[in-house]
Amino acid sequence: MTKRPHSQQGFRSSLGVLRLADEKKYGKARVEKACARALRHRAVSYKSVVVILQHRLEDADEKHADKGAVPEHENVRGAHYYHRLHARPRGRARTLPVGAGLRLPDSTVVFARV
Repeated sequence: MTKRPHSQQGFRSSLGVLRLADEKKYGKARVEKACARALRHRAVSYKSVVVILQHRLEDADEKHADKGAVPEHENVRGAHYYHRLHARPRGRARTLPVGAGLRLPDSTVVFARV
């Protein structure tokens, strides 16, 4: 409400959201979840809440919460694999002779200096 030029505009938005909860179309539980989602995503406007309700997105965060976990599979390498790679001794770095040019992918030629 404080972000509006006139406080009445904020009151009207708030009353609109409350009116959504009173309507039989969405119900109080769905409006409550939609408002919680709007707050999590910092999209706090009447229109954001209506769009969440229209597209039935109020439970979308909960449905996709487990998708971030890495599945157990024989081809999935763990931290021990990468630690082993990092601990291996590396060969000597390749150096260019003085005056030799190296062509980069964007056709830039870089010359080695002393």
